[in-house]
Amino acid sequence: LNEYRCDGGIAKPFIEDLFSWGCPFACIDKDATIIVRAEGEKCDEDDNEIYLHQLPQIDYFNQISTMLDTTEEAAQIVLKIREKYSDFLTPLLNGNCIDIVPAGVDKAKGIYGLLEALGASYDDVIAVGDNINDEAMISEFRSYAMANGVPLIKDLADQITEGITELIEKEMASISV
Repeated sequence: LNEYRCDGGIAKPFIEDLFSWGCPFACIDKDATIIVRAEGEKCDEDDNEIYLHQLPQIDYFNQISTMLDTTEEAAQIVLKIREKYSDFLTPLLNGNCIDIVPAGVDKAKGIYGLLEALGASYDDVIAVGDNINDEAMISEFRSYAMANGVPLIKDLADQITEGITELIEKEMASISV
């Protein structure tokens, strides 16, 4: 299975920008998660938390995540990331959280990689989502949106479901024996 990576050399300057834009922390995912706190924020070193000046040079990362107080604040940060880092990074908004992955990576691309690794087909996929970070997979595959999901995802999905149990029951009932 392919692992999508981003050059670790941009991690520190990127996180500096996140902090200057008002993000209080950034989680860097690679072999393990490193939580980087902005100066002045409470930092619990026992829980793998460090300040930016303590961040060692890293060779790559798979994802950086952050969270703001409101969805509106997060959406503004997404715009700034797109403006400055679109050649390297793709920000995926999920409510007031932002997942930042290597440019061009999204959930649909990940599913295609999984299908290839498993030797499965496109028709084997049912995508389920509720928020903007699910847009690519909801658009690409047969899909359900959660009833409590954002309007965009509900508009893109083939069907709406109240929950996973309902979805499974409906799909199982449609299988001819």
